[in-house]
Amino acid sequence: MNVLEHFILSVYKIEDITDEYEKKFGKPSKEKLLKVFLEYDCYGQKDKTELVFRETEWNTAKENGYFLA
Repeated sequence: MNVLEHFILSVYKIEDITDEYEKKFGKPSKEKLLKVFLEYDCYGQKDKTELVFRETEWNTAKENGYFLA
């Protein structure tokens, strides 16, 4: 399977789910976890989806304008 660039078109909602993670798995997260509802374009295929990112991953994706998946 190839890893492709998914260009971020719109961000609709960002939710911090760190507390949910810690309650569900019973261990602390080393980093904030964010649930992001966004629209992306991957080689002309546009879609809306909800993804979970670590805070540093999300900051990198925002800076670059894309994420790899």
